[in-house]
Order: sequence, then C-alpha cells, then structure tokens
Amino acid sequence: MPIIRYKHNYGHIMLTTGGMLRNTKCVNRGRVRCTDLDDQEHYLEFRGFTSELRAYHFERVTMHDVTGITGDKTGLSGWVDLKGYYIGVWCDDGVYLALDATGYPVEDKDYTPPKKAPGVVIDLARVRKLR
Repeated sequence: MPIIRYKHNYGHIMLTTGGMLRNTKCVNRGRVRCTDLDDQEHYLEFRGFTSELRAYHFERVTMHDVTGITGDKTGLSGWVDLKGYYIGVWCDDGVYLALDATGYPVEDKDYTPPKKAPGVVIDLARVRKLR
C-alpha cells in the first residue's frame, strides 16, 4: 500500500491505510486538513486510498499539505515529491485520497485558494499620542 507524507506544523508525518505508519506517533492522530466545495475547512481522519472513479460518486474534498507519496511499505525510500491540492473522498467521517490508474494522487484543478485580506499596519507612535 502507498504511504503519503503530510506536512503538520513544522514537520512531516507519514500516513497509510488505517492512519499513521506503524510505530509512529503524532499529536493530531492522523487527521488531515481538507476543504469542501463550500470552502469550509475540516480536519478529517485519513483512512486510506481509493480510485479516481469513486471521487465522482461520493462527496469530494480538497486535501492540503500532501507533500509526497511512495510505494515502499516501510516509507524509507522511493519518495515522489508532490506540490498542489489533491482530490479526496469524504466518507464515514474520514477522508480517502483519490489515486489515478498509475497510483499517483489526482490533482484538484478546480480549487482556488481563498484570498486573504491584507494586514493592517499600525503606527504605534501615533496610537500612543492619541491616548
């Protein structure tokens, strides 16, 4: 079974079918960040992999922060680096990563990240004068 590398805070965790890779631990317990079609963000438990065809029969989500995939069951070699957003299937309170016929994740080309509002710069000297 494939293993994915997921970016969590400043490190990476390795997830496979059924959750985290054997003998590994993490604070988030194998949950990944996903966005549904209404741009609502969810943290769902990673359950494994499914075919691309199932993505059209169940509720689709966009998975974030997936940075690599390997077919090596130990997770030590054969990593392929990934960048982008990938299609996941939300089913049974968990998410399954959709893989194409070659075994690579299906990229979500329809997803556009929401625009963030620019930050406000405050002049502290002026604020202190107003007091």
